[in-house]
Amino acid sequence: RRQRQMCIRDSLRTQDPTLTAVIEDRISVRAFDDANPITLEQLSELLYRTARTRGARSESEGEELLSRPYPSGGSVYELELYPVVRNVAELAPGMYHYDSFEHVLRPVADAGSTAVKQLLKSTSATLEGGAEPQVLLVMGARAGRVMWTYEQVAYSAILKHVGVLMQTIYLAATAMGLGACAQGFGDTAAFTAAAAVPELQECSVGSMVLGTPAAS
Repeated sequence: RRQRQMCIRDSLRTQDPTLTAVIEDRISVRAFDDANPITLEQLSELLYRTARTRGARSESEGEELLSRPYPSGGSVYELELYPVVRNVAELAPGMYHYDSFEHVLRPVADAGSTAVKQLLKSTSATLEGGAEPQVLLVMGARAGRVMWTYEQVAYSAILKHVGVLMQTIYLAATAMGLGACAQGFGDTAAFTAAAAVPELQECSVGSMVLGTPAAS
């Protein structure tokens, strides 16, 4: 698997659009083609390009410092990604957690759960015609990872990290020909219920809609 990942990285370095091109072409997409949804392979590539854990180290006992494709203050990387899937080719609907260490999706909640349905409906004001997304990518913050370093400014640091992760996803999605749209709001209670975690331990701090853009 490691050799395949290295091949992917080498291919992207030579075949991807330029940084200037994706910055200039980036837009927020609010209409998607449900007849040709994003595929599992595309979702996997997007997560790998933007949020995988590239390495870990420790400089003191009990400390875990990580490396991912986007920057994070103190290398603490408190953000976790939860794809809420409605329409992805070759992937069952439901809520998943992205294990950035193993690069796998782990099931969290069934598509039929009330909380998952509420999360998908929370995008109705974002998408054209009140449509539901192919994928809603929810960002959860494990606040304890950042609070021991940043204390009083931890929440401010978390929101900065959300911003840089969103931009990283926007640019990678643009390079891949996918559509993305960041949300300015989300259903935090539905996330807590679906993930089955205490809100003080992990809470929703951002979300993005992903999918195959509709023809313009």
